[in-house]
Amino acid sequence: MTIIVSHTPKPKRKLCKDHASFNSGILLSSTPASSAVTTSVEDRISDNILILGSSITKGIKTTDLNDNVYVNTNRGALVSDLERKIEETDLSPFSTIVLHIGGNDAKLSIQTFKRKYKNVIQSAKNNGIKTIIIGGCLPRSKINLEHINQALSEISIEENVTFINHLDSFVFLKWGNKIGLIHTDGVHLTNSGTMKLIDNINKVISIRNVNSSVQPYQTYDRNTWDSYCYNCGSNYHTLSNCKHHQRIKCNFCFRLGHKEINCWYNHSA
Repeated sequence: MTIIVSHTPKPKRKLCKDHASFNSGILLSSTPASSAVTTSVEDRISDNILILGSSITKGIKTTDLNDNVYVNTNRGALVSDLERKIEETDLSPFSTIVLHIGGNDAKLSIQTFKRKYKNVIQSAKNNGIKTIIIGGCLPRSKINLEHINQALSEISIEENVTFINHLDSFVFLKWGNKIGLIHTDGVHLTNSGTMKLIDNINKVISIRNVNSSVQPYQTYDRNTWDSYCYNCGSNYHTLSNCKHHQRIKCNFCFRLGHKEINCWYNHSA
């Protein structure tokens, strides 16, 4: 006797409006996988945008964005996590995806990183996403992400997608990181940094809610400004009582305004 086993397609996860983690129960499984394949681009809500990233996006408030913009934050996520999970997520409601991931992948070889990131892009394309935007990594203290940003730039050319270079907005050419944008942990963004991140994305695709009550972006916030020294980069005194009488030069990157131990290019610091 022949037994015929019927298989039910594994449902894809749906995203809700607010921030969610791929590992949380907030991504509900309710849409069969086949529906993402049969849903035509024309049937999608044509202007829905998904910002998908690591914890660098955690400060973004959806109330500051247009109603068609969704944010999905995955704290500590690696590109391999996204590579695996994006295949399980129902992207059919979206036409555009903005990727902000890679800051946790500094230890990966460039070849491996590019291969995995391209897999993410291909999965998004296979899911019917029309527009893909890659966000570059932001500066971090003690971790050099220059090679990751270079790889992302190369990927954007090879895959014919848009690349956002954030570094010019967050780093002075000679002074180091701009004041008030990076949190004291050297990794995450302050409120001002998050607003600048939104500004940069908004220059490429409209996401900002023009009716938002958020104050305009400022290059520093008052507390950080009061406890930062332009001469040596210390957070423990100000310019007025620094023992150095002029901006010192970093022995690692040779830029002015910080010591080698505080240089974000210096991975061993």
